[in-house]
Amino acid sequence: MRANHRRSSKHRQLISGGIYEHRINQEAFHRLVEMMNRASSKQRGTLLFSLLTTKELADVTRRIRIAELLLNGKSYDEIGEQTGSSRNTIALVARGLDRYERIIPQLLNPDSTVGTAGEYFTNRLKRGK
Repeated sequence: MRANHRRSSKHRQLISGGIYEHRINQEAFHRLVEMMNRASSKQRGTLLFSLLTTKELADVTRRIRIAELLLNGKSYDEIGEQTGSSRNTIALVARGLDRYERIIPQLLNPDSTVGTAGEYFTNRLKRGK
């Protein structure tokens, strides 16, 4: 028989997931960014391993790989075969390439003068890929 523990409704909502599962506290997010900026390169890796699960780290690194493959002209099918990712995940990363001031392409290719992600996809459509 299951024990019946009394908890506040706020606590119950936070641990049960639901609408709170994906809510990002902006203050906490900015604090994380500040910590990453202050940390040395070695400390950043340690910080990520301390805060994220292995699955979360694998998901983030896989999405970075997906972005690289998209920017290198690979098709969704090729990317799916190489990374084991679903078309939905690949599409999510593709949408993110042109958002947030194009930060992903800039960080992946800091010396590149490549156009916007939108231009990249337009060129791919013209080539029939």
